[in-house]
Amino acid sequence: MSETTGFSTGAPLLSPEFQDMVDRCVELFKLDVVQGLAFAREPALASSRGIDGNPSKLGPIVAKRLTQLKPGGKRGRTAEATKIEAALSALYDSNVRSLARRYNVDVTAGKPVLAQVNKVQEFRFLERELSSEKRINSLHENLFDTRAELKSDDGADVETVMRRLAPNVNLDPTVMRMLADNIRPSIAVLPTGTIGGVVVPKPPIVVNKGLEFRIHQVKCVDETNPEWPGDDEIAMGAVAVADNGTTTKINEFMVRDDYDDGETKVYNPPRLLKSFSLSNVRYPADFLMVLALAEKDNGGMSDFLADLWEAIKDDVTVIIAAVSAAAGLAIGGAIGGTVGTAIGGPLGAIIGAVAGAIIGAIVGWIISALKDDIFTPQAAAVHLPNALSTFGGGSLTSPQFTVNYRDHGGHYRVYYSWKINR
Repeated sequence: MSETTGFSTGAPLLSPEFQDMVDRCVELFKLDVVQGLAFAREPALASSRGIDGNPSKLGPIVAKRLTQLKPGGKRGRTAEATKIEAALSALYDSNVRSLARRYNVDVTAGKPVLAQVNKVQEFRFLERELSSEKRINSLHENLFDTRAELKSDDGADVETVMRRLAPNVNLDPTVMRMLADNIRPSIAVLPTGTIGGVVVPKPPIVVNKGLEFRIHQVKCVDETNPEWPGDDEIAMGAVAVADNGTTTKINEFMVRDDYDDGETKVYNPPRLLKSFSLSNVRYPADFLMVLALAEKDNGGMSDFLADLWEAIKDDVTVIIAAVSAAAGLAIGGAIGGTVGTAIGGPLGAIIGAVAGAIIGAIVGWIISALKDDIFTPQAAAVHLPNALSTFGGGSLTSPQFTVNYRDHGGHYRVYYSWKINR
């Protein structure tokens, strides 16, 4: 059996240790945002201190988003609210100043916030999680809550298929099962050949070639406030994260420009948001979609989301690498050599979940200050154990799942599914 699911960035099923990591990272990244906005607001500050450029990762991303926002919207965004000084004033409040004192961070320094913190000391509590493969695997499994089955193309379970094929190819059934569990497209379909003078037909195994993410409906459960005057104009954008960690922006599009309570936009056939190739996938493999809605978006929502994702994911990886290396774990060296690139397997999926949770919290924090119309992003994920995976009952299409968006006094629900192509 394997697992597939959509998990919400608002409440991923993380262990207490990784949830603690999320909470501390959110606090540090808040400091990073205000540091970056300060340097963007006063560029002379950097040059006067001999600093080469803005030390922050997230601040410039938020500043860029501000330039895309235009006055107006249902929340009465003024021209002043789109300026860096207004956002900085709103975000650098007593709580953030308290965080700076707690972590001993100077947000006017030319050193990045994360570099001012002893990462090993601050996140040492992760050692227990990272040192146990069993705990990592268990946590990974808990991220997915809907079970899918492993079936052959003719409906037989894998064990039956392996036993059926083993005599024909002169392989031990257990060895054949091991091959199936690590099946690659290059060896997935054994060629017709001759063994001991006997012609061996191609095994009846069809491997998965592609994976699609589709949207079925977007329902307005409750229109955003104020509900009068005017209807909601809802746009959607997304970031697709492949099994190897590479990201693709899904440019925003208008879902509907006249939403009222209870109204639904139905896509029939379903709207394809992303198609992943499975031709060179290293199994087991995880795929992630980070979805965002916005009321009357001004453009740039997908760029904003993708830039945040890359910056946060890389910093989460750096923290895990530092803790792992300090603890003498083999995983530390492996991660350290691939910072900024893909981290696969169960730990890669966990990093994705952590990054998604952080993005949800950070976006939720800044949307009120920026008076942005974005809803807190949500995520949907699927786990494929190998190239023979299907959903329940041997289906190539998953059931419909939902994610909910509750911001700005409104509530929207998105219905989606995954589809495997063979």
